[in-house]
Amino acid sequence: MSRSPRVVWFLVDGLPFWLVERYARQSGRGSHLARFLRNGHLLPLRPVYPNCQTPPSLATLFSGEPPAVHGVLGYDLPRWDARDLASFQSAFEAPPPAVRFIWDDFARQGRGFRLCHVPFCSPRDYGAELVGYSYGFGRPVLEPTVLPVGSGLRLDVADAAALHLRRTRASVFRLRAEASPASAPQEVVLSEGDGFQELSLGPGLRTAATLRRIGGELHLLLLGAWRVRVSGRERERYRRHRFPSPFFGKGLSKPFRDGRLGPSLHRGGDGRAEELLWETLEGLSRRFTEELSYSLDANDSDFVLVYQPFFDLLLHEVVGHLDESMSYFSPRRRNRVERLVAAALDRIDGWLGELCRRCPAGVRPVVSSDHGMAAVDRILYPNELLAREGWLQLTGEGRIDAWRSHCFLHPAETGVLCFRRDWLREQPAGKAAVLGRLADVFADAARTRLRFCDVPAEHGDGLEAVTYVFPGPGVTLKAQVPGCLSAPSLKTGDHSMMNDNPQLDGIFLDPTGLLSRDRTEVDAREVRGLLTSLRELDDDHEHLPQP
Repeated sequence: MSRSPRVVWFLVDGLPFWLVERYARQSGRGSHLARFLRNGHLLPLRPVYPNCQTPPSLATLFSGEPPAVHGVLGYDLPRWDARDLASFQSAFEAPPPAVRFIWDDFARQGRGFRLCHVPFCSPRDYGAELVGYSYGFGRPVLEPTVLPVGSGLRLDVADAAALHLRRTRASVFRLRAEASPASAPQEVVLSEGDGFQELSLGPGLRTAATLRRIGGELHLLLLGAWRVRVSGRERERYRRHRFPSPFFGKGLSKPFRDGRLGPSLHRGGDGRAEELLWETLEGLSRRFTEELSYSLDANDSDFVLVYQPFFDLLLHEVVGHLDESMSYFSPRRRNRVERLVAAALDRIDGWLGELCRRCPAGVRPVVSSDHGMAAVDRILYPNELLAREGWLQLTGEGRIDAWRSHCFLHPAETGVLCFRRDWLREQPAGKAAVLGRLADVFADAARTRLRFCDVPAEHGDGLEAVTYVFPGPGVTLKAQVPGCLSAPSLKTGDHSMMNDNPQLDGIFLDPTGLLSRDRTEVDAREVRGLLTSLRELDDDHEHLPQP
């Protein structure tokens, strides 16, 4: 048997099968996605259960284990070891212990691997098999921000530089970064309406800025700045390489939702806020594809995994405008958003074509997402009802009191309902009463059918935390107690709680068709096994079809 092929896995967060299928039909036979869909090489990816937020989805893709086994059950995880059992931490800050991931398969065989902005890897656990590891997500040195400029402003950047914006004439400003007394200041000229200009904030740290008029007032838009952590035997080569684009760990989604990019479509806007959001996210996406190209050119690893967050960040804010069942749907809004989404899918199609063209002989490309994206227009607040019924108690600061409450939806918002065990012993019918009341009230007040399912998992002292709440289509759950049972959602897309909505299906694409042969779908738990099975398929492999 010949040496098993090398694998390049391009993971596009939040890319839904239903949207790709729609694009393929509209784009005709000319697109790569349409061709692979027609050939049966592009399949729906069934998401994880009970929660298909990004961390549990990635952990399952990488390990092949369901969330109930690897323990990553949401974007945030309850801190069962803390005094406050209603507290939580980011799942990315608590990698699952004793879980083997797909790169461990390669490392155990003495084969090199490279990971680009992929969580759950501890570089210190690997030797020479770790060729390269880059990870930029984490606390930014400079937060992405939108600021009215007036006649100028000053902004201090943590441990890096001070930014000075000074008007030189009507709509022209100079943005100056003073990194340290020992280094020369960096400066760019910003004119209203121009594209983003890159600015150095010191060694290894860059941002991008532009001036835009929002609501009649000139604003400075900064995309933030992050330090990328680098490990592996080729780390110095990575550090010396100057990528054309800076790394940005998140976009301007929060300013967009707050109206600081202008009114969004579902607040009466004309689409310019969405266009500006798209522009900022497209700029964010470039670094991730540049690292894919860098990894292909290096051609030094048996396994390469590159993450791309562009689609997830965009669809959270706009995808609901494509669904006629949403309360804010209108043909005008749909048409505005369709153009943006089609442009984003054009980018995906272009990346796919480049990946297939540039893969050296003996390298297998695979493209997948981790989940899809479902349209939402409403938020439900189960804890509001539990508080009204006396089952949930708040502290003097308005936080959930986990010790005095009988029941609460955990603030980590994994969808799990927590019950005090001592209360359940005293009230054997208490849990059924809570679930029945939740189902009845929200069926009446929000016209949605809640479902409940038990998923055994680790939980805190004195708590039973195995029952998950599943909302109906168009609905997401939040743990606040805001004084109302439901409210409109500022996000138009969500993928928090797994349900039967096919909009939550992601994609799985093997351009050779070997891994999709005789299949109609792929389960997220199967992906690790499919990729490692390429060893057995190598003797029978077909040549990679060229786009």
